[in-house]
Amino acid sequence: MKKFPNFLFFIVFLLLISIGSAQDKPIENDSIFQQKMEKKEIKEKNNKISKEEKAAKKKVKEGKKAEKHLKKKQKLTKAISKKEKTIRKNESKVVKLQNKIETFKSKGKLAPADEIKMSEKIEKLQAALVKDKEKLTKLQKKK
Repeated sequence: MKKFPNFLFFIVFLLLISIGSAQDKPIENDSIFQQKMEKKEIKEKNNKISKEEKAAKKKVKEGKKAEKHLKKKQKLTKAISKKEKTIRKNESKVVKLQNKIETFKSKGKLAPADEIKMSEKIEKLQAALVKDKEKLTKLQKKK
């Protein structure tokens, strides 16, 4: 009979230990669950931050692209105005040379060699005019 209380005491002792260890496990599970939730929240925050950063980078890139496009348009407009100015200058030079030839012919002061030189200048200017007009039309098409 002496063994029975010892045996009973041993069973109660094991039962208490098993209950104690059973209570420890949910606490560990709760802490593991909390850690998982914290990790999940951190990942969500990081994802949100990275999405915001990507959106900000995209806006900056679009801004740079728009700025580049604007500069390109301005450069093209400037090139067109320069070509138009060059064409006007060359046209006025041609007209002046033709008037010069006519006035010297009428006065009789124009030598045949001078007339040939002036005619060659006029032809060169007219060739340059044709080229400049072609370039101008190309530039206007780009615009």
